Amino acid sequence: MSEFGPEFAKAFAKQKEMPGWEFLQGATLYSTGHSLGGGLAEEFAYSLPANYPGVPRVTKVYAFAPSPVTGFMSVKMTTRKENKKGLKIDRIYERGEVLAILRSLTSTIHKPPAVNPEVRQLRYNLFGNDRCGLTNSIAGHSIQDLALGLKQASGPLAGAVSKQ
Repeated sequence: MSEFGPEFAKAFAKQKEMPGWEFLQGATLYSTGHSLGGGLAEEFAYSLPANYPGVPRVTKVYAFAPSPVTGFMSVKMTTRKENKKGLKIDRIYERGEVLAILRSLTSTIHKPPAVNPEVRQLRYNLFGNDRCGLTNSIAGHSIQDLALGLKQASGPLAGAVSKQ
C-alpha cells in the first residue's frame, strides 16, 4: 500500500487534466472494502500524499466487517496526520461474525477516536442469535448476507424500481 496512495494520486492528477475528465475537478473520494479490504480502504485513506495539488483527500471510509489491521502505522506519520483531518470511518459489521471479537479486543486496547478520524463502529444483529457458533460466525462474515440484510432492514422501498 505504500506505493498505492502515491501512484493513485499521480494517476488522478494526470487523468483530471485530460479532455472529457473535467468532472474530476470537483470529485469527492470515498474508500470501501470488506474484511481485509476494509482495512486496506482505511490505509488508502491515510496514505494519499499531500504534494499533489487538486487531488482530494478521502472524506469517508465504509469498511464492511473489516480486519482490525488498518495499516495506520505503516503510513508515514506526517502523511497520515494530514489525511485523518476530517476523515470519517464507518466500520459496519454483523454481531458475532468472526472478526468482531478481534475488533472488540483491539478497541479495548486502542479506543477508536471520535474525531480526526471520526470512527464509528456500527454493529448489527440482522441474523438474530442463530449465528453465534464458530461455523456460523464465519458465515456471519459474508458480505453478500450482510448487504442483503442491510437492504432488507432499510425498509420495503429500499431498492424499489418504479413501474410505469
